Order: sequence, then structure tokens, then C-alpha cells
Amino acid sequence: MDEKIIEDYSLYYCYLNAGYHEDSVQRKIRNQILALDVNGIRTKGVFFYFETNKVEKPIAVDKSFIFVSKGPEPTGYFRSLKAKRASVLAFKKWMKINKASIPFIYLRYDGASYLLYRFCKKYGSVIGLEFQSKNINEIRNNASYNPFGLRPSKLLSWIEHQFIPLSNEEIFGRLIAGKVNFILGVTREIAEWNQKRSLFRKPPIFSLGNGVSAEGVSPHSGVNFDGKTIKFMILIGAAKGATWNGIERILKSMKQYKGEYKLELHVAGITDELEGVKEPFIVQHGFLSGGALEQLVENCHIAFGAFAMDKIQLTEGSTMKMREYAARGIPCVYGHEDADYIPLVNMGLAYRVKTPEAFAFQDVVQFAVKAMSIPNYADKIRDYAVNHLDFKVKMKVLKEIIEKQKQKALV
Repeated sequence: MDEKIIEDYSLYYCYLNAGYHEDSVQRKIRNQILALDVNGIRTKGVFFYFETNKVEKPIAVDKSFIFVSKGPEPTGYFRSLKAKRASVLAFKKWMKINKASIPFIYLRYDGASYLLYRFCKKYGSVIGLEFQSKNINEIRNNASYNPFGLRPSKLLSWIEHQFIPLSNEEIFGRLIAGKVNFILGVTREIAEWNQKRSLFRKPPIFSLGNGVSAEGVSPHSGVNFDGKTIKFMILIGAAKGATWNGIERILKSMKQYKGEYKLELHVAGITDELEGVKEPFIVQHGFLSGGALEQLVENCHIAFGAFAMDKIQLTEGSTMKMREYAARGIPCVYGHEDADYIPLVNMGLAYRVKTPEAFAFQDVVQFAVKAMSIPNYADKIRDYAVNHLDFKVKMKVLKEIIEKQKQKALV
């Protein structure tokens, strides 16, 4: 909880939007930090959080990161904008206290603001910025949740969630991108897009797909297909507004299937895309974790990735769920480009739908049956994940990028 650094590290991995308890993003970052350590770059995570009460303290799973308070959580109108402001102010304060001890920062991008631009203008030479998407397109994609209206509450909501965030991205997002040491995107498309939109200076760009901690998930046995029912699954977490999952496209294709196999779709998580949907082949499990999630995965045969990346103007993706599927050893069907998955497709252990907006489910079924007939298919998928997708492998690449760019920052 202490803001003052008392140990020396080669890299500080900062996340401005942390919560009290570990979610999927924080777990990913923690695993990245541990893997960077394994690869010889001493790293400390710095998670900035809001105090929700004076008694409970954030839970630090291990010593790979520290928590830094942003103060009490904002309330009232424009609280999301107040939260971003508080995040950057806390980041600025922490940096001011510790700047003499900080050789380099790796920052996960969480949206643009004037304050973040000012921060990057001052310290950008020692900041590597990670982008998970084209943020401005995700904001636009959520416009239906905060539509324009003249009623005061609607107008204020639209200003808070659409007008100001879009304006910040259009102006300060471009400026921020031009002030940092380098840009890293989880796909080449994302990295190139963010470099292209940067003003005045085009920083070096790199791409590195998401990874997985393979040892943290249980492998699929690959022996439970009865030859009659094919059980599909999809992990969606808390996916309000995450229309890029494209669940409606999966449902449309499944409903048109008239083949010999019975189909089931098991959904782990909650999404507004399934509100009011009542199809006999859908089983909604809600949030699952631990043993319950392990049991669901073991009982299913094929997993779905995303089918609507085009809704956020992306053709490439690097979703965390697909890395988890691979680590578990379960074949995956998806609808976008993913460089990491090409070898699995070539091995017949994954299937990319070329036209995700409309596809024949018979082709998916044929893939599923064929994939499950491959001897030891689950072991082969998991072996690929361990050797190519694991964070220990991915962070070796990130280490090389950071060490190269740190030297340039010193020149």
C-alpha cells in the first residue's frame, strides 16, 4: 500500500483501472509480471484502485504488485470521467514521488484524457503503451447504451459516455500516441492503426498476441464424445456491450442446422445479447469459476471464439478466451484473423469461419467430428499452447522489445 518504492526494479507495469479483487485483466497482468521475472527482467506491478470503504483492503495475491490508492470512488454525474481524472492524478503523484527510481513503465491503455496527454508529454520517453483495441470504435459501438436525447438525464449520460470520451480519443488519443516510447498492440492491425493516428510523431510499433498461464488451467481429457450430441461452449464473462462476441450469429447458424447430431450451446457468463432468448439448445450457466468452470469445460467438446469483430472495425483478434481454450486442449471455432491460431488451423485442431456474418453450421459440425477423431487431440492443442502461447514464451518477446527501447530512451 506504500506509494514510495523501496526496492529497485527494471520495469514497472502500471494498470490504472484495478479493483479490490482480482479480475481477468488483473490476473493476466499478474501472470505477465511473473513471466517477465522468469525471463530475467525484474518487474513490479502497480495497480491503482479506488477506496470503497475504510475497513477492507485490496487483496494482493502475491508480491508481484502493489496497490496505490486513488482515493474514494467518485459518485454522481460524470463519475466515469471523474474516475479517469482521479486515476491519472494518482499516477502522476506516484510518478513524482518515485521518478528517480523508475527506469521504464509499461502502461495498459485505458482511454484518453488531457491529463494523460500531459503526463505522457512529460514522461513518455520511458513509457511503452499497450493497446488491446481501437478504443474509439468500442466507444462508438456502445452508443446504443447511451443514446442522444434532450431529456436532461439522457443528455448528461450521452455527454459523459459518448461525446467527451469520443472527443478525448479524437484529440488527446492522437497526441498521447505520439508522445510515448513505443506502441504495442495485441494484433498488428491495432498497433498500425494507433501509430497511423498519432500526431506529429510516429512511434515504433510492435505486436504481441495475448498469452495464457497454461499451468493455471486444467487440461481437457478429450474422451467424452458419445457420437450423438456435440456440446459447444463459449466464455463471455460480463459482456454487456461486447457485441463483438457475435452470439446472435452463432445462434442463427445453429438454428438452421438440420443434420444428424444433437447440438447444445453452453454459455458461461452473462450477456445482454441473450436476454429474452429461449432456444432449447442453449444452457446459460451464469458466472462460473473454479471447479464449476472446470466441470463445464470437461463436459463440452468444442469452444467458440468471437464472430463479430467487424462491429468494432477489426479484422484481427487476440482474445483471452481462445488462449484459455488452447491451454485446456479444447478445439475452437472462431470468425476473425488470429496469427497465433494459424498452426492449430493447419493441424485441423481449430476452424476459422471465413464469413462469420452468415455461415453453414454443417461445416462447423464436420470440423468438430473430424477434430475429435484425431488421436490425443486435446494433448496436441495444449502442447501447442504451452510452447507458443504461454506467458513465459510471450514475455520473452516483450522483454526483448523493452530492453531495446529502454536503450533508445537513454540516448
